[in-house]
Amino acid sequence: MYRFFSLRKNCPSRWAAPLRRERLYAASCLAFCLLGAWTVRHAAAVHAWLAADGGWPYFSERMLVVHGGASVLQGGLSFGSDVLLVGKPSLLHLADRVLAVVLTLLGVYIEGLVLLCGRLSLPLQALMAGLLCASLAHHFRAKAAIRDQVYHTYVWSHTLWHLGVCASFPIPMTLAIGPRVILGLE
Repeated sequence: MYRFFSLRKNCPSRWAAPLRRERLYAASCLAFCLLGAWTVRHAAAVHAWLAADGGWPYFSERMLVVHGGASVLQGGLSFGSDVLLVGKPSLLHLADRVLAVVLTLLGVYIEGLVLLCGRLSLPLQALMAGLLCASLAHHFRAKAAIRDQVYHTYVWSHTLWHLGVCASFPIPMTLAIGPRVILGLE
């Protein structure tokens, strides 16, 4: 049974030692730090690009900065919960779940508005929506793997959940705005 407010990681405790050895799984936790750093660094460029044809009343540059900063924090919480303290009770597990839910809802809000009201090309809309939907599907697949106690399915699904959700915003936005602008060459 899934216990949101538990102080334990919601997977079998016998998985603790093997999970600590899964390098890609561990690295995927830190992908949130990369997403956050990218979002904070490029919030002004993203917001300016969205507002280029007369304004963007849906969210501010500051919201992007807050989302980015919280994503950096999420990277640390995720690594602590999913790798360092897996198998041990800790408030970190609860903090990881709470911030993950908040960031997922905020991310879906931001990306949903960009998809519905932004000026992304159809291929970039498909890329953003595809990455976001695939990552959410992997999240639910990871939950099912915990329920069914299928270790390898959990590891890959949880890893792909992290990587997909962290790629769904910066990759399409970099391609839309232009890598030269993002890299500061223009």
